[in-house]
Amino acid sequence: MLKRRAKITVFLFAATDLGTSVLAYLLSIFLRFKVEILPNVEGMFPLRYYIYVIGAIAVLWPFLFRLHGLYKLKRGRSRVEELFSIITSSGLGILLMLAAIDYVRIYGKSTFEMSRGMLAIFFALNVVLTMMGRQLLRHTMEMAWRKGKDLLKILIVGAGDVGQSVAERILRHGELGYTITGYLDDDPRKIGKEFYGIPVIGPSSAFDRLATEHAFHVVYVALPLEAHKKILHIVNQASRECLEARIVPDLLQFLAIRTSLEELDGMPIINPHDTPLKGWNSVMKRFMDIIVSSIALVLLAVPFIVIAIAIKLSSRGGVVYKQERMGMDRKKFMIYKFRSMHEDAEKETGPVWASKDDSRRTWLGTFLRKFSVDELPQFFNVLVGDMSLVGPRPERPNFVEEFKEKIPQYMLRHKVKSGMTGWAQVHGWRGNTSVAKRIEYDLYYIENWSLTLDFRILWLTLRRGIYDPNAY
Repeated sequence: MLKRRAKITVFLFAATDLGTSVLAYLLSIFLRFKVEILPNVEGMFPLRYYIYVIGAIAVLWPFLFRLHGLYKLKRGRSRVEELFSIITSSGLGILLMLAAIDYVRIYGKSTFEMSRGMLAIFFALNVVLTMMGRQLLRHTMEMAWRKGKDLLKILIVGAGDVGQSVAERILRHGELGYTITGYLDDDPRKIGKEFYGIPVIGPSSAFDRLATEHAFHVVYVALPLEAHKKILHIVNQASRECLEARIVPDLLQFLAIRTSLEELDGMPIINPHDTPLKGWNSVMKRFMDIIVSSIALVLLAVPFIVIAIAIKLSSRGGVVYKQERMGMDRKKFMIYKFRSMHEDAEKETGPVWASKDDSRRTWLGTFLRKFSVDELPQFFNVLVGDMSLVGPRPERPNFVEEFKEKIPQYMLRHKVKSGMTGWAQVHGWRGNTSVAKRIEYDLYYIENWSLTLDFRILWLTLRRGIYDPNAY
């Protein structure tokens, strides 16, 4: 029942996306060639050539939207992130479509060349209409569910952290038409209380009566592992009454990043520390790193020379400072930075955090660190593959050994490559700030990684400026 409803919801969103994309495409043809909203109209090819392209949109757009996670129930997805996913998918689709048309024109001896002006209009309309269509669909579905049409009633057995987490996620997706009947919990102090607006209606022993009365359609069992006998009884009773049962493992203390279900000769195996950054995803991210870092190093060649001269004139010592850091899979590497401190600054103190009035800095180094200019040589680290453009900031090995003993799940940040910027940094958790908060944001990034999220972080890094008050 849950799978069927999820499939129907995905189909409705996919159909809406495709419908708005085709509408945007047809409108762009009309606005470009009939209304002529742009000057210097190119000669239009026969309309049938443009109509043929609709077939490519019908195949390519759903695939790209799915690739960018637009058909997943994703924890914490905001409308801004959805907008970035649509922009990325539409832009990539247009580029692929242009490449295919140019290939056919060159090697297939075709004369058809699509209007670039029309494609620019299509891109803008596609993004706007798709966002509007999705919002309208959500509103329509939620209005229908509020009227009580085919509401799916859910019972949650267990009102602890796991059960409340289940309720929170269900309530976040009103467009699916789920309603929570209540919790069952054996703690007498919880009975009658509400969590996320959902009441605890009785102990777990009330399950048999509620199942017989068919007071719900689906039960989520969120009990601790030691209550396995109760779990088996609830699942068996639900089966006898033709009700759906879902078991939520009480493993939240281990599941800091996404999990996956694997199989070993027919035996289901839970991988509690899976990451989306593998396979084709890692290839795409690496490709982006190489392209962007190569361009950045070419553009920054002259500024690098100017900065190097300024550092040489301001204080004694080298221009570039190398420091050991720990990256992906605990691999150590040398990170490159413009020198911002006096030569041998840590000779007496050893590795310590930089402070606000750190006497080890040079006057020029203070400026370089405040505006993150000292970080620019790390484009070399990105190019050679030690780091990525986006990811958790790398720490020094001695700090890693200290933090891994004090902060739960700290080492999970080493499941991916370290980055020049990251989700924690764009939210202000940089430098001498809360390490625990930094880890929380780093783990969110690892669990929810996508190219769209990387582009969003890069955009936020540029938009909010390179000045950082926490950079000492």
